[in-house]
Amino acid sequence: MVNVIRKKIIPLIFAAIIFAAWLYFSNPAKMLESIMQANAVFVAAAVTLTLFSISVKSLRWQMFLRNMNIRIPFSLAFSSFISATFVSLLTPGRMAEPVRGLVLKKKIGSPFSLTLPLIITERVLDLTVALSFATAGIFIIGSYLSESVQIFLKFSAAASAAALALVIAALFSERFGRTLAGIFLKLPKTGKLKPKVEHVAGSFYASSRKIKISTTSAVFLLTLLAWVVEGGILFFAVKSVGLDINPLMAVEIIALSQIIGLVSSLPGGLGSVETVLTLLLAPFLLALPAAGAATIIYRFASLWVGMGLGAFFLVRLLGIDYLRRQL
Repeated sequence: MVNVIRKKIIPLIFAAIIFAAWLYFSNPAKMLESIMQANAVFVAAAVTLTLFSISVKSLRWQMFLRNMNIRIPFSLAFSSFISATFVSLLTPGRMAEPVRGLVLKKKIGSPFSLTLPLIITERVLDLTVALSFATAGIFIIGSYLSESVQIFLKFSAAASAAALALVIAALFSERFGRTLAGIFLKLPKTGKLKPKVEHVAGSFYASSRKIKISTTSAVFLLTLLAWVVEGGILFFAVKSVGLDINPLMAVEIIALSQIIGLVSSLPGGLGSVETVLTLLLAPFLLALPAAGAATIIYRFASLWVGMGLGAFFLVRLLGIDYLRRQL
């Protein structure tokens, strides 16, 4: 139990240290001054877009579920999505995304084996769109940044692209996926996992064959819309501190920061997203404190509002007693 708690707490402590360092070097006094003077209308617009983004992603989730003949009302799609997002943001690399399937299994009895392929496919589409915007951002924004930052961004994008290529190949090729699983099972202390891995792989590929191309195409368009909306959240966050940014560039900057936050494997990208986002915004906003203030407002709207909603719906869906037994 002590080791489990330690594994959960250490990444959070590390993320908090990075966040504190970012806060210290971003001139917190001036950042606070900018935040206190922020335009409430634009902050409200950013929060509204966050709610719209969550709704788009929940619709995407509902559409995928219908593909598997799992028909649920939008309210349950929304609450299961946001509650699972809350849990996943507390884990490194958002590894707890499949909690969505577990929530539905408890609420309506839907098989977890049917929802897992949907979540993985959705995540791959998400990363594909984000990486496309991020790559475009590297070439467009790169000229404004130092050479060392450019190298770091290109390395992060290349590492993400390589990992994503492996996942996509495993997703569409059962033979390749099972080969990767075999390589994993050759690692030390993984032998006892073989029956479980083989069972999950079998269920995954059996279920993934049921996903229609038309559904995947529609989900892809919704994913594209969700990322554009995410850029809109940053756009209004920047506007709230009295500055301006090109909307398309806002999408590219957000994609870059989120990809690097994912590569860092810190819970919620805490610290890493703030640092990268501030550094990317600073050349365009011409002041580090202003960039830091816009970053805090963006993270408040896009992360902390969602976390609050997620915690609320998680308790509402599963109950305090159930959650206590899982801790």
